[in-house]
Amino acid sequence: MAMPRGYRFAVPFEVVFPKGLVLVGELGPDNEYQSR
Repeated sequence: MAMPRGYRFAVPFEVVFPKGLVLVGELGPDNEYQSR
């Protein structure tokens, strides 16, 4: 059986960033629209 388009796998934070994550700079909204 195929996976549905846009399916997301649940991955723990520690697996993706084993040494942690540091934010440099400010957060802001992403106003750019992308259609598929």
